[in-house]
This record gives sequence, structure tokens and C-alpha cells, in this order.
Amino acid sequence: MTPVDTGNGDSFIDKWFYLSIGLGYATGILVPYLIMAMIKSWSVAYFDVVDKVVDRILLTGRIPQWIGEGFQNPSILSLSSNAFFGELPLALSNLSSIQLIDFAGNQLSGSIPASLGNLKAMTQVHNHNHYRLYGGSNGYYEENFVVTTKNQHLEFTKSLSLVVSLDLSGNNLNGDLPGEITNLLGVVFLNLSRNHISGHIPESISRLTQLSSLDLSHNKFSGAIPQSLGSLSFLGYLNLSDNDFTGKIPHKDQMITFSASSYVGNHGLCGSPLDVKCPGDEDDDDTNKGSTIHKDNSNGDSFVDNWFYLSVGLGFAAGIIVPFLVMSIRKSWSVAYFDAVEEVSERILYLWLKYRTMQQRNRGHQHRR
Repeated sequence: MTPVDTGNGDSFIDKWFYLSIGLGYATGILVPYLIMAMIKSWSVAYFDVVDKVVDRILLTGRIPQWIGEGFQNPSILSLSSNAFFGELPLALSNLSSIQLIDFAGNQLSGSIPASLGNLKAMTQVHNHNHYRLYGGSNGYYEENFVVTTKNQHLEFTKSLSLVVSLDLSGNNLNGDLPGEITNLLGVVFLNLSRNHISGHIPESISRLTQLSSLDLSHNKFSGAIPQSLGSLSFLGYLNLSDNDFTGKIPHKDQMITFSASSYVGNHGLCGSPLDVKCPGDEDDDDTNKGSTIHKDNSNGDSFVDNWFYLSVGLGFAAGIIVPFLVMSIRKSWSVAYFDAVEEVSERILYLWLKYRTMQQRNRGHQHRR
């Protein structure tokens, strides 16, 4: 006998089951969109919830080596606030068009590879702006990127092509800062804070002439702060706090624009703008004071000043006393003198009253008009 599918109903039930799932899936997608199309506020709230859910999804694992070959000409690579661990892949240097790298807030370890100094797009100064707006009849997409500096979040859109940024903050990176990092001549924002990086700041950091923000805080940098930092005329933000720097702060050129907060937490630093004086500063102050006193005594300036003030005082006293002495000897002169003074005073008072009367009349005419 040929089996009849409708006998036990299994085939019919299976088809109905799949059809029901399909209808339910379509309804789950379409209904929210239809409702949101009618009520715009619901649409905004819906996508806000989706964004929050996506933001809570953390990517983990190692950054793959193929990242240097798996993308075609990317300009932005942002993997911040995830759970990536392990070392930075050497293949990153193959991203020749990359201008913005943000790996902040992960668990990356190891040292910063010297090959990062070979990022081609970052080694070039970008002076021509290209507004990155993509799309067509179905809509447009505008590239944007958020840079964290001065404890603020700056969003770049229309001027994004001028921004070159490297942010490796908030990881577990260690070892010395490679000198090759100063090959990135176009970098504008450099943030390596909250790591365990040690060693000295390369003297060649003065090559980064486009640098606007430098944050090396909360690391283990040591040695002297290089004098060459003062030549970075575009540097508007500097944070070297909570390290192991020593010696006198090079307080000159661009460095005089930074306050003590840029250097706090370095117990070996001294000099302005900190309140800690460097050894030998007090001796220099005493020497300067001594030389000033010697100079005053040797050229006689103090004597001349004193004689000048004495002469002025004597002249003032003579100008008051002598006329009264003369007038006390000759009474007629005294009467004539005070008559003249009284006449001049009355004349001045008359002219002043006449001027005030004319002013009041002019104001009255203006109000009538």
C-alpha cells in the first residue's frame, strides 16, 4: 500500500510548523518597523536600545595577524573598549592608508613594536581636507571619529581627513617607547597613558611638529624631560603626570604654557611651574641679589635719585612759603594778591555756570523734538 501522508498528519504538521515560524519571523521584523514608521519617537527609542545592546557586546581574543592584509585601504581602525589581549601584531604596519588607530581600553600587553613607525599615512603631514561623505539616492553616510583628549571627547567629521591619531591608552603595554614612533610626522593626537611603558622620551620627539596633544601619564617613564619638547609650537595639551621623571622642567618656549598639573606625581621633578625648587636655585637668587646691590652702589644711581626727591621737596616748600613771607611784609601786596585770586575764582565759576546752563537748554530742545 502506498502510504498516505494525511493518514497520520506528520507531513501536514511539519509544513504548518515551518510556515508558522516563517510568519512569526516576518512579523517580528515588519511590525516594529511599521509601528516606528508611524510613531517617530518609538523609532528613536528602539534604535537607542539596540545601540546599548551592541555597545555591551565585547570582542575578545588576540588581534589577528591577517588584519594587515584582510582590509583594503582602511583609514580608521577602532577596537576600543573591548577585551582584546596579547601583543600588537607586527602586520599593523602593512596598513598603508591608516590614519586613525584606537585600541584604548583593552588588555593588550607586550611592548610597542618599532614597526608602528612605518605606518605610511601617519608618516605624512596632511594639509588638504577631503570631506568623507558617501552614498547616493538611498541616503548618505558621513565618516566620523571621536578622539579623547584633555579628558574630553572631540568628534571630527568634515575635517576628519586632517586628523592623525594613535591611541593605545588603558592597556598593559610595557617596555621602552621605540624611537621609531617619531617617524609618524603627521600624528596630531598621541595617547599612551595608563600603561606600564618605561624608559626615556626620545629626544627626536621634536620631529612630531603637528602634535597637538601628548598624553604619557600614568606610566613608568624616567629620566629628564627632553628640551626639544619646547619646539613643538602646536602642542596645546601635555600630560606627563604620575611617572618617574627627574631633573629640572625645561620651562621655556612652548613649555611655559603648561601648568603644574602636567607634571604632578613625578617626585624627582623640580622647577617652574612646580613649587619645588631645584638644587642651586637659591644660590643663584642670592648671587643675583648681591650683584644688583653692588651695581646700585657703583654707578651712583641711588644718590642721584635721593638728591632729585630732595630738590623737588625744597622747591615745593619754597613755592608756598615765599609768597606768604613777601605778602606779610607788604600788606598792599597781600590785598592785591587775594583780590586777584578772588577775581579769577569768580570768573571760573561764572564760566562753569554758563556752560551748565547752555547744556540744560540743549537737552530741553532735544526732548521737545
